Amino acid sequence: MGSEPGEVGRVCRSNGSVQRCSRVGGTNPATIMNLTPDKKVHINGLSVEALLRHVRYAPAGDPWFQGETGNYWFQRLREMRVQDEAAYVRASKQTGWGDL
Repeated sequence: MGSEPGEVGRVCRSNGSVQRCSRVGGTNPATIMNLTPDKKVHINGLSVEALLRHVRYAPAGDPWFQGETGNYWFQRLREMRVQDEAAYVRASKQTGWGDL
């Protein structure tokens, strides 16, 4: 197929004359979660540490980060950071990056 190496949204590996590309990230319509009142309540109930932990350790393409729900997740995280920068930094340090 006509994919160029380094194309955004693709990982390409070359094995001699054969190039294999696989899609990474992106938005698969089947995985997009619509933002519902229940999902907003869930997100609003999470601590800044829980929000950060999920961002750092969730697998690529996690449905919580797709579509309106993903936008709301990161909006909430930004709001919490603005409200209390010191608490955000503490939570970030406690969450760490694991073995990444």
